[in-house]
Amino acid sequence: MGREGLDLERGRRVAERLRALGVHGILITAAQQGYITELSCGMPECYCPEELGGKGYFEPVSSDLPDWMPTHEHFPRAKREGGQRTVDNTVLGHRLCNRIDYSKSVGRSHAKDLARVESARRRATEQHGRPIEDAGSPMDGPIGPGSTNERGGRTWSIPTETLREALLEELGRIGDSFQRDELAYLALTSKPEFAIRDALAFGLHRRLWPEFVVAREWGRIDLAILSSGRPVLLLEAKAMYSMDAASELRPESEYPRVIREDIAKALVRAGDWAAVFALVLMTHPKTLPEASLGGVVKYLPTITRSFSRLVTSEEIGSRAREHLRADLTQIGPLDTGTIEAGSSFGVEVEIDWWLVGPVPMRR
Repeated sequence: MGREGLDLERGRRVAERLRALGVHGILITAAQQGYITELSCGMPECYCPEELGGKGYFEPVSSDLPDWMPTHEHFPRAKREGGQRTVDNTVLGHRLCNRIDYSKSVGRSHAKDLARVESARRRATEQHGRPIEDAGSPMDGPIGPGSTNERGGRTWSIPTETLREALLEELGRIGDSFQRDELAYLALTSKPEFAIRDALAFGLHRRLWPEFVVAREWGRIDLAILSSGRPVLLLEAKAMYSMDAASELRPESEYPRVIREDIAKALVRAGDWAAVFALVLMTHPKTLPEASLGGVVKYLPTITRSFSRLVTSEEIGSRAREHLRADLTQIGPLDTGTIEAGSSFGVEVEIDWWLVGPVPMRR
């Protein structure tokens, strides 16, 4: 392909999504230079089940090498035929599709790999209930959360504002889901995001079923709301302590970076069809736990250092909220509230929630 035929803008958008999936190296370079312009499996035959998302579904790169992670393949000239690892001899493919294609080309048995495909299909069907309908490439048109789009004679609408209001109402009453002082105990002894996420998911399930399906840990996303098997809202939850945000040296806690990375991961899964939100939960102990609770109160040394620097709980909370608001408003629209979590080990605890979103899609 001549350089004049390359779409650099589309390639840069694909490169961003590949980075969010943990990809490095030649795939990123090829996308940046316009040789890869769709986040889609380009192998001769893609085996990723439509029930899971098909060609456009990719899982993040990790040490356990998931079947549907992005991989590089030499194309149009295969490596065994002398093909080089260059941007103009690169195709994006699923790891399992890549392996099956190689096995077929050399006459190697691939029955076990095909069995993995069917196993993935069954799991996806059990999780989503039905195949995810084809809506074309995520980059084919201007659709987005809250919009109406017509393709192939089918019109659908994503009620982002309605779902956002449901999130806010359920968060406003989330404290009622726990026994007295239960959240204080959970927040002091560990991070409470999963307990709160689960209570939020169940509240949304009771509210939205059967029009929508609410899923926990959907494709490595903390919470998803689905319609006809397609995600229409994705939410990533992250917990922290007030001392993480109160410090003037906030980069040492790295919480803004971690939140942005979670959002980037969700945006990859969202395509143009789902609204993406982040839920940040900030635990704020109002007094210093006793030193004898070391090993019981999860982050007691950090809490102790914070109290020694800023003296009062009020000062810690005030600075933390000021810093959080400044950081999170740069990401998207912001709503906040406070859960009175009760008391545990003689320490009163508040948990602030900060709902960020819908996060603007980067194009």
